[in-house]
Amino acid sequence: MKHILSLALTLTLLILLPSCTPNEADDKQNETDEIPYDTETLDYTETLEIFKENKKEDNDNYPEIVEKLTWDSINALTKKSSDMTSDELREMCVEFFRFNKTAAWTPDDNIKINRYSTGGEDTVEKGKIYGGLPYVSTATGNIYRLMDYMDETTGVVDIKKASENPKLFGAQCSVSAYWAWARCINSVDYSWTYSSVTKNGFVRVGPYTYDDSIKMFSKSYSTEMICKANGKETMFRSYAELLPADGLVYYTSGGHTVMCSSEAVVKYKEDKTIDGEKSYITIIDQGGSWSKRVNDSGDETLIKGSVDAKLNFDTLFKYHYVPFTFSEFLGTDPVEETECSFSHKGDTITPEDLKAASVTSNYGISDIYAVLCSRTGK
Repeated sequence: MKHILSLALTLTLLILLPSCTPNEADDKQNETDEIPYDTETLDYTETLEIFKENKKEDNDNYPEIVEKLTWDSINALTKKSSDMTSDELREMCVEFFRFNKTAAWTPDDNIKINRYSTGGEDTVEKGKIYGGLPYVSTATGNIYRLMDYMDETTGVVDIKKASENPKLFGAQCSVSAYWAWARCINSVDYSWTYSSVTKNGFVRVGPYTYDDSIKMFSKSYSTEMICKANGKETMFRSYAELLPADGLVYYTSGGHTVMCSSEAVVKYKEDKTIDGEKSYITIIDQGGSWSKRVNDSGDETLIKGSVDAKLNFDTLFKYHYVPFTFSEFLGTDPVEETECSFSHKGDTITPEDLKAASVTSNYGISDIYAVLCSRTGK
């Protein structure tokens, strides 16, 4: 099923997506809980000034990055085709999320970043190597945008330039996963964590159920309520059916989205029921806390959230996660050829025409670049 996305050139993707603001308790939870939380509400109006520039250092002694992020490495990532198998589609999405989370870079300066509108300050330091993007609760960034600020020969990012558009530079949970799923998925109406319901095209995994008519998860209809209503054994049987690139979502007053990166490993007790402690999946997510990671080339990086972290079924149930998948993975919705068009026709364009113009696609649009030339070619 085709969902058309159209962006006016005078706007950005940010205004299509609501901002998210946690409360103080959620900030503290994020530092201590086993699974980091992204906390999202329905505030559409908030604007954050989240990057604060520090005094710039005079020297240019940057750490050497062995596994550099380049356009060649990005363009080598798998691209969709209509004849791909379900396994190939799933692996393509996992591949992109893992790549997006681990792409190495180093800043040319020190900055302070507020993860949330209420604080939760991080420091990004010159001299360290980072993987993926910093966490910003309202951001929609990805590796394509990271390249706007980076010298691919050195892996050094112009942080001052990046900080001019923090919502484009940083990343958060649901949109980070979305860029990976958007490699081949367009059957869902997608925004933030709370929208990941059946009515919007998100297909439940396993035997658990909930009201198909709800338009979003909320405080009054949370995933905690759903898990309690279905019970532990039913939820365990649902987790047991998870495959790579399936998703899981938690939502009460805030929420978090993760991607399953491997097939569920299921262990049973003597009474033939699922052992929630020994059964597990692995996940990729964009969280709020730094963790250390060494890539295959030996680069020691700091990343936000986790890559292929092991979570058992007891933990998933404790945090009220419900699993979902997509029609394209099930073969009930086709993988389409990408269509992209510009609304304006003709060899010339006026400022008024440009303001009214839009770019339309049947898959997610990350960015639009416009090159405007005078009659003389300037």
